[in-house]
Amino acid sequence: MSRIVTKKASGYIILFVVYTVFFIIMTFPLSLDFKNFFITNDVDAPSFVWNIYNFTDNVRGLKNPFVTDKIFYPQGANLIMHAYSPVYGILGLICGDNHVLSLNIVLFMSFILSSLGAYLLCNHYVNNSLLSFLAGFIFSYCPYKLMHLFGHYHLMLTATIPFFILVFIRTFKYSLDKDRLILSAKRNLIYLGLLFILTLLSDYYYSFYLGVFSLVYIMYFKFHIYRVNLFSIKNITWYLIVLFITNVLIKIFQHFNLSDKRGLFMSADIAGFFLPSPHSRFLSSNFIRNFYFNIVGEPMEKVLYLGCVLLASSVCYFLFKEYKKSSPDEKVVAFLIVCFFMFSMPVVSFAGKNLFALPSAIFHFIPFLNNYRAPTRWVVMIMLLLPVLSSLFIKRYILRRLSKNLHFYFITVLFLLVFIEYNQKTYSVESMQSVPKVYYELALRENGVLLEIPLGFRDGFGRVGTEETRQMFYQTIHHKKILSGMVSRFNKRKFEFFLNNPVILKLIMLELKQKVFLVLSDRDVSDFMRKFNIRYLLIPPEYRGSIIESFLKNIFAKYIVESADADGYLLITLRDEV
Repeated sequence: MSRIVTKKASGYIILFVVYTVFFIIMTFPLSLDFKNFFITNDVDAPSFVWNIYNFTDNVRGLKNPFVTDKIFYPQGANLIMHAYSPVYGILGLICGDNHVLSLNIVLFMSFILSSLGAYLLCNHYVNNSLLSFLAGFIFSYCPYKLMHLFGHYHLMLTATIPFFILVFIRTFKYSLDKDRLILSAKRNLIYLGLLFILTLLSDYYYSFYLGVFSLVYIMYFKFHIYRVNLFSIKNITWYLIVLFITNVLIKIFQHFNLSDKRGLFMSADIAGFFLPSPHSRFLSSNFIRNFYFNIVGEPMEKVLYLGCVLLASSVCYFLFKEYKKSSPDEKVVAFLIVCFFMFSMPVVSFAGKNLFALPSAIFHFIPFLNNYRAPTRWVVMIMLLLPVLSSLFIKRYILRRLSKNLHFYFITVLFLLVFIEYNQKTYSVESMQSVPKVYYELALRENGVLLEIPLGFRDGFGRVGTEETRQMFYQTIHHKKILSGMVSRFNKRKFEFFLNNPVILKLIMLELKQKVFLVLSDRDVSDFMRKFNIRYLLIPPEYRGSIIESFLKNIFAKYIVESADADGYLLITLRDEV
């Protein structure tokens, strides 16, 4: 017994080490400086460093970590529906003030545990270590995740997903004798609850997906769907009727301007499953870059590449009738994958052309559910379960026809092909050492609100002005409250609060180079100062000598106490409103 345990432990250690090597390769150059580097696209990524800063600062100050007035001052923001990922902040309480280190440690552990979890889940079905190792690599380093690594750190937290599913299918087992699901171990319900809570603290998209998975899994066995001929003439007729009704309803909803919160626009494009990432090291081309940036748009959301190895072997699972030979607890995996494909494509489109809506499109008109506005993210569930079907086909149809001596070499070739398909170009990184000195100088000054140029406000559905999330990252250095900000969900009335102020409105119009006929009075400026308590103005080098600098100096002339030039930045200190 002890030898078996030792052998298993040794196997997991080897997996940990090998998956760590691939983490270093696939996220290069992040590992060169874990304490100072973080991967970024300068759009969303900086906000995740800020998330850790806000969470740890509020917890240490005995404040609610899910609200803040550090951004959108003085209105502040509620962070419940924000891509907050508190697990990053929880580790931040341990790591001290190095928020970048906290971010990278959680990121590293999530990639490694995602690989190990997918390995265990696949091995549960195929009982083949080599194929399961490949499945772990596919889930952790699929193009969907590697593309989102540019800025969506919450979507990297996939570690709990395979473990939840593995515990779930071991808890609710299909009994051939009773022809139904049975609860095999009540204590596993506690583990499921803990895993779900941890997922909820990681990303609310993924917690929703696990809830849907659980519901579909139970319904599959409850209604004995595994007995149904899903492709009979009768069922196909019903599919077409439902499809027709769905498209009529969608047209009606759109006619009456019922908002779907961009869910239909964010639908997966069929071509996205077949075309490599525009960031691919080996497979990118001008055609692919043009497709993602000019035809379908939103490349970070639209890259869903499965890979030829995974796609071909999965299709063969059905073509060679392995599905019909499978047991009900294997068939449910195929059924779930089909469901997840449908959820990812509420509107079936190809090369940017919308063809027709699927029933899943209705979800995007239902309040609360329409907050899950990016259906493409369902691909994470596909990339976890599809390798199971692929591995089942390879084991049962290919490996059984090869001598055991060739198994290792065959799977190694498959792995190399997948590695080539998934490998991305070197990531761009932000370094703590590249932070302009003016922010460290500002940190030494007494507390006060900062108005930084450019000024803007953004959430997941739109923006006002020229919001730069980098300003939130710099706030972790200078610790001054700011007017600008970005959160995933923001109250529309709070946007109006800022736009209804004449000073902010004129400033934003100047930034956007729009014609400005708005004349400000001394009272407008005085009211602005009282309402927003501005103590500092910061103008970056690209705005020096601009009409915006002249505008700010002019309206705040009587409040200016000091002007300092630091590395091309202009830092202006204001006195309180008189």
